[in-house]
Amino acid sequence: MKIVLLLLVFVYFCVFFWLIWKSAATWRWYHLVLASLTFLLTLPMLPMTAIVLKSRSAWSEQVGLLEAKHQQIERDRQGLVNGVPGDPTRDPGVLELQTQLRRLNAEVGRVFRDLEVRDRGPAGVTLGRAVAAPATVDGIPVDPAADAAAPANASPLAAADSIVYAFAEQILQEGGPAVPVFYLGEYRITQATADTVSLTPTVPLEPFQLQAANQAGRWALYEVMPTDSHETFIAAGSVPDDELFFGRVDDEAIRALFGNSVAPETINDYLRDGSRAIASDPPAARWLKIEFTKKFELTVDGQDQRSAGDGGFFDSLGQAVDSRLQRTEGDTVTFEAGEQLVVKEEAGIELINDGSAKLVDTYFIRPLSSYRLALRDLRQQIDYLDRQATGLRQQQSVLQVALNLTNDMTTKGQQRKLELEKDDSQVGKELSAIRSYSENIEQQLVSTKKEMSRLYQDNLSREKELQKIQTQIRQMVEAREAAVSDESKL
Repeated sequence: MKIVLLLLVFVYFCVFFWLIWKSAATWRWYHLVLASLTFLLTLPMLPMTAIVLKSRSAWSEQVGLLEAKHQQIERDRQGLVNGVPGDPTRDPGVLELQTQLRRLNAEVGRVFRDLEVRDRGPAGVTLGRAVAAPATVDGIPVDPAADAAAPANASPLAAADSIVYAFAEQILQEGGPAVPVFYLGEYRITQATADTVSLTPTVPLEPFQLQAANQAGRWALYEVMPTDSHETFIAAGSVPDDELFFGRVDDEAIRALFGNSVAPETINDYLRDGSRAIASDPPAARWLKIEFTKKFELTVDGQDQRSAGDGGFFDSLGQAVDSRLQRTEGDTVTFEAGEQLVVKEEAGIELINDGSAKLVDTYFIRPLSSYRLALRDLRQQIDYLDRQATGLRQQQSVLQVALNLTNDMTTKGQQRKLELEKDDSQVGKELSAIRSYSENIEQQLVSTKKEMSRLYQDNLSREKELQKIQTQIRQMVEAREAAVSDESKL
C-alpha cells in the first residue's frame, strides 16, 4: 500500500511539472509562483487528510456499533418493561411484575424483613433492623454513627398493639436473600420505635416454637399471614406444558425448606403439584383439562354487591358479590368451541355429561391452604388433644390402680387355684373312696334286700305253718273242750 501511495505521489509530481512546463509559455512569473506555492502547501495536507479520514472511518464504525447497541438496549428495555409476547422463557415485564407486586402487597400487607434479636426476656423479645455494612469509597472515611443515626421524628417501625406473624429467616444460598423457614407464632407488638419493636406471644408457644424462637437470630414479621400458591415452588425459567401444568417443581428448594419437619406424603404432594393425576389421588386434588365442543356461557357475578365482611366474597351459587372480584365487561363469561380450560373434577364431569366439553387430560393440583385459618384450627386441635391427653392420663392412672388391683387379685386367684387344685386332687381321692364305699354299700344293700326278701318269704312260710299249727291246736283244744263238756254232762 505504501509503494502504491508513493507511486501516486510521484505521478502527481510529474503531472504537476508537466503542466507547469506547458503553461510557462503563456503564464507570467507570478502565476507560476502561486501555482508552485499552492502545490507545496497541498502536500502537507495529504497525510493530515488521510489521518482525518482514517479517524472518521473508525469513529463512523464506532457510531454504527453504538447505534446498533443502542437499538438492542432499547429493545431489551422495552422487553424488560413490557415483556416479550409469545416467549414463555422470558420473565414478564416490569409493568406485569409491578402489577403482581401490588396484588401481592394487597394480599400480604406490610412485611418487615431482616430483623435481628436485640433482647430476649420472659415477657417477650425485642427486634431491630439489621445494620448493613456501610458502602465505602476508597480514600474517603465513613462515620458509622452518621449512617446509623435515625431521624428524630421518624415514625415507628410498626403500630403498637397490632398483631403480626413471626417467621425465622435463613439464607439458603450464599449471596441470596434470607427467606422465612419456620413459623414462630402469633405476636402482639407492645412497643415500637423507629427501628425496634417489642413482641409478646398472643397465646402460649408450643415447645418446638419456643425452642426455635430462642435459637433464631433473624426474624421476619408479616401483618397478614402469607398466602399459599402453586407458583412459589416452581423452578425459575420453567414453563408449563402438557405434562406439567404449572411447570417443573423446584424439588431441591422444597426439600431444603421442609427437610424432615413434615411427613413424606406432604412433600410428595408438593413435588407432584401440577403433574398428571393417578387413580389413587383424592377427589379434592383432581382437576380436568377440558375442551369446549360448543359455545358455553357462564354467569360469574351475582346481582348483590357487598363486602367480604358482610358475608363472604361469593353468594350461595358461587357467584362473586364483592365488587373487587366482579367483572367490568359483564356478568357472564363466554367460551367458544375449541377453547380449553382446567376446572375441578366435579365441574368438568358436569360439563362433559352435559355435552358442552370433552376431556383432554387430568391433573393433580395440590389444594391450597389458608395458613391463618389452618394454624388456628391446628392450635384448637392441639388444645383439644391436650385436654384429651390430660383426661387419658387420668384414666390411665385409674386404670393403673385397677390393673394393680387386678394383678393382686390374679395373684391371689393363682394361689387359690393352686389350693383348689390340691383340694381337687384330695376331693378326687375322697370321691373315689366314697364311690368305692358307695358301691360296697349298694352291693351290701342288694344282698341285704335279697336276704330280707328270703327272710320275708321264709317268715311267710313260717307264718303259714304257724297258722296251720294254730288251727290244729285250736281244733285240738275245741275237741278237748268238747270232750270235757261231754264228760261233765255224764
